[in-house]
Amino acid sequence: MTGISSNNSNIELIPKPQSHIVPGAWKKQFLETYAETGNKTFSALNAGVTVRTVYNHIHSDKEFATNVEVAKQNAIMVLHQEAWRRAMGEDIHDAEGEVIGRTRTSDKLLIFLLSSMSPADYGHGAIAAEQQRNNIVDGQAQIKITLPENFRGKFTLGVENVFPDASVVVDAEFSDVDTPSELQVSSE
Repeated sequence: MTGISSNNSNIELIPKPQSHIVPGAWKKQFLETYAETGNKTFSALNAGVTVRTVYNHIHSDKEFATNVEVAKQNAIMVLHQEAWRRAMGEDIHDAEGEVIGRTRTSDKLLIFLLSSMSPADYGHGAIAAEQQRNNIVDGQAQIKITLPENFRGKFTLGVENVFPDASVVVDAEFSDVDTPSELQVSSE
C-alpha cells in the first residue's frame, strides 16, 4: 500500500488521484488495496482514481465486479482474523520473556466494520437468523401472537414471512365472546 507516514504521529497521508493513468492499469492496485483494507475510497485514491471511477467500472465490467467481490471477501477474512486475535487476546511479556498479562482491546469499531461488511454473519441479518432458529423446536415452527384485549375481526398471518420454508397461512376470525389473549400457531 502506498502512503506517506509521518515519523511523529500515526497519521497516514492519502495520495491524490493521478491525472495520467493508463486505462485499466489502476484496477490491480485497487483490488490489492481493497482486499487488504476493505475501504473502496482509500483503495481508489491509492490506485490513482476516484471512487466514482471504481463504481462506474463495477457497473460496466462484470469481471472487475467479480474481482471486487473477491477482494471484499478477502477483506472480511482479514477482519475475521483480527476479531479472533482480539477475542483471544495476546500475552504481554516482560524483558525476560515471562508472561505478565494479556492485552484488552476496544472492539466497538471492529464490530461496526464486521457488521457493515458481513451483515449475514455480524449484522441485523445474523440476529434475525438466530431469532428464527430459536423459534424452531423439534422441527416445528412456533409463533406466538398477542392480540389486543377484546379484539374483534379477522386477520391473516402469512407464516412464510417469518419462516421462508413454510407454506402455511393462518386465517382467524373472532367474535365478541371467544377472543383469546394469545394465539399459538404451529406448523411442521
